[in-house]
Amino acid sequence: MKNPEKSKRSQANTHPKAGFGITLDIYEQMLENQGGGCAICAKPPGERRLHVDHNHKTGAVRGLLCGHCNRGIGEPKENEFIMHNAIAYLRKYL
Repeated sequence: MKNPEKSKRSQANTHPKAGFGITLDIYEQMLENQGGGCAICAKPPGERRLHVDHNHKTGAVRGLLCGHCNRGIGEPKENEFIMHNAIAYLRKYL
């Protein structure tokens, strides 16, 4: 049986950059600073690394997100108005 940690680490080591110009060392420090998981839902990385989230206007790196959370803020184009409306909508039916 494969060791998923070894496989993930081996895959990570084949890529000198984790994305958006950050090194693998910076990625790993960010992941540790986030408690080892997605900055929004806290889910740890699976087979693949977490996505490097960035501000689409400035390009500044914000944190590491799982694919679901990354799409969850990316699909509404990082629009705060839409995000607040989505939260209000969900609260209405909880």
